[in-house]
Amino acid sequence: MSLYFLTPNAWGVDWRDEYGRRHRRLVGSREAAAALEQQLLQNVAQARNSMRTAAARADLTLTQASEVWAAHSPWAAKTRQLRLDRIRILAQAIGNLQISLITPTLLQKHAAHRSTLLAPASAAKENEIIHQFFDWLTRNAYAGANPAATLKRTVPPHSSGRAITEKEERLILEATTPRAQLKILLTLDAGLRPGEAGTLNRNNLDLEGKWLHLRSNKPPHRPKSIPMTNRLLRILKSHAAHLMPDAPLFPTRSRKEPDHDAFWQKLKQRTGIQARYHDLRHTFATRLMEATNNPFLVANLLGHSLSSQMAFARGIKLPTTTPRYLHPSPEQLRAAIDRMEQQNPLTAPPAAVAVTNGQHEKAHDDGHTTAAGVAVPAAQKDTPQWQKPTPSKSASSNRTEPTPALTSTTPKKGRSSAGERGRKSSPSIWQAWERRTS
Repeated sequence: MSLYFLTPNAWGVDWRDEYGRRHRRLVGSREAAAALEQQLLQNVAQARNSMRTAAARADLTLTQASEVWAAHSPWAAKTRQLRLDRIRILAQAIGNLQISLITPTLLQKHAAHRSTLLAPASAAKENEIIHQFFDWLTRNAYAGANPAATLKRTVPPHSSGRAITEKEERLILEATTPRAQLKILLTLDAGLRPGEAGTLNRNNLDLEGKWLHLRSNKPPHRPKSIPMTNRLLRILKSHAAHLMPDAPLFPTRSRKEPDHDAFWQKLKQRTGIQARYHDLRHTFATRLMEATNNPFLVANLLGHSLSSQMAFARGIKLPTTTPRYLHPSPEQLRAAIDRMEQQNPLTAPPAAVAVTNGQHEKAHDDGHTTAAGVAVPAAQKDTPQWQKPTPSKSASSNRTEPTPALTSTTPKKGRSSAGERGRKSSPSIWQAWERRTS
């Protein structure tokens, strides 16, 4: 261990840890570097002493150590099984070695391999479990030092997602088969999550009334009903015409859900579009918000919880019980989907008039139809509605704002008065929302 000099106010410490790995840390003054050097010397000496103590004890294997760890940890059954499974995967990958033979290099190679199989957040969580396992062994003298100390345990920044453009939507629909188009439109036009679309049966479809009836795949699995767009209705009629009432829309050889990510990766390679499959759901929410300007209705069709609906209303003072009494009617949900469909040039009715360069032209005069009956125009503007500048108040003063698409219901008798107080304390909730969005 040694000190090194950079500038009069920049000194560093160069040392090797208990495993012999070299480290270097830059500090301020020489006094601070000398104090850090003494602290590091003590830490390394303690770690090497612990390693000698652990070597004197019975050297456990990975499987044996995980059983001891679980026996001394007050976990719930599900948590216990989850953590033991991660250690079992580690033992299968590097072998059921003795704890003293496991080095940081072995764990780093295992973590690098697992990062190719798992999502970044899942890989970080697995590394955290392995770190906790070896940290417990170290603190209880079953291991001399924690070989998992250098594993990456932080979750990488989450992508905020984006809405796809009309040009990208056209390319996606032209490059897919009717079956793949159905998967895409269930998310793009109905906002379904991949897990919800993959488990749909013929019984979930109301083709006469143009409705999808299903349960959310997120706890607490509330039922929800979503109106269909016209192009989604057309492709569902052609796809589900021969299905039995309880037949799945996407049958597979096993009982597992269809793998949406696999076909989406192939589609990205064919089209060159850099977007996630979940961005289709972002596009549905963005277009619906453009059409309705009502975040509560958007949250309802997306299947978000009440707390998520409250997050949409930042800046408006809403009692916490108010969203419990807000229930959009089927007519309001239908009107919202119809408005979204009319604003999208790819789904607008054939008689709709599009204004381009000051001239009026039919939206679908030069278009064509795919094999699944999805209308695709030949050329459209690439800039989506959500990227266009917002008109000023003077320009939009004559524009009629959409009526808030939520109604209020009266709570049942015998309930606590908290909900009633919340309802009475916000008589002008929609006036406040209109003032904010006008």
